[in-house]
Amino acid sequence: MKLRDFIIRRLIFSIFVIFGISFITFIMIFLVGDPVTVFLGHGGYSEEDIERLKRTYGLDKPLYVQYVNYMVKLFMGDWGKSLRTGRPVLNEIIVNFMSTFELIVFSSIIAFLIGLYLGVLSVKYENRLVDHIVRFISISGVSFPSFWLGLVLMIIAVNFGFTAITGRIDPYIKEVYPFETITGMYLVDTLIQGNFPAFFSALEHIILPALTLAAYPAGSIARMVRASMLEVVDEYYILAARASGLPEKIIDRYILKNAIGPTITIAGLNFAYYIIGAFYVEWIFARQGLGRLAGDALFHLDYPVIMGITVFVAIFYIIVNLIVDIIQAFIDPRILKEEGS
Repeated sequence: MKLRDFIIRRLIFSIFVIFGISFITFIMIFLVGDPVTVFLGHGGYSEEDIERLKRTYGLDKPLYVQYVNYMVKLFMGDWGKSLRTGRPVLNEIIVNFMSTFELIVFSSIIAFLIGLYLGVLSVKYENRLVDHIVRFISISGVSFPSFWLGLVLMIIAVNFGFTAITGRIDPYIKEVYPFETITGMYLVDTLIQGNFPAFFSALEHIILPALTLAAYPAGSIARMVRASMLEVVDEYYILAARASGLPEKIIDRYILKNAIGPTITIAGLNFAYYIIGAFYVEWIFARQGLGRLAGDALFHLDYPVIMGITVFVAIFYIIVNLIVDIIQAFIDPRILKEEGS
């Protein structure tokens, strides 16, 4: 199978996934109750006010008609307006997502580097004390809930006098050293503009949330690297390379290269955890982001925002998995052959 056909097949499948997720979310919202009635509450609003708001948002029509109209508008770029703020849903999602995306990227880099290092270290000292310690750390990282780990890190940080805990940047630094928001990612924006005081403040504020979010992926990557490398170590070509007298460093590179495929897959699948975990982490560390926006929307049953976030996250996850599949297909061409068989 050609790479182009591989991508087209994935995209067609992704369309059905988006429709399925959006339909289930849409039905679940209305099972909770009428969004307008729940949002307005029971005080100070007449039946005429409620009916007028329903007509404004098209909620006076049958449920299936509402869903079809919503999806048609969605694919035309109209994601609706928030019941709570009245602002366009897509704009609110993008603004808040850039903060979450910054946290996810920073966390994924930390998780990949730590997980890769621990996995290689574990293989190098297989069945020795270092290996047992690394395996304990990996299992602990996978087992600890992010909300619990975040609170523990906050307590430790406070006891050691580390004050950069909540928010994205020190308000005083932001006021004294203002910067223009270009991408919505403070680390990138401050670095581009050469505003190093603001950059280091944003860096300090992202460390604890990033470590909290990176714990689970780092543990899973370390375990996958260890398992994949141990499987490759016993292959005949590795034994032949050792018998021919090749330096151990070169052999280690071949082992890691052949074991990196499953690791990249795990790293890509962890993006689902990053998004869900970011929701908890942003609330714990009081960071602006998609998680806090989703929490506010769920609390007020702001259904246009809930639907928008659901579809947006689904599209983002599909894109990430497609990129991972393409990278893995380049690394291991056998994947395309298996897809075509």
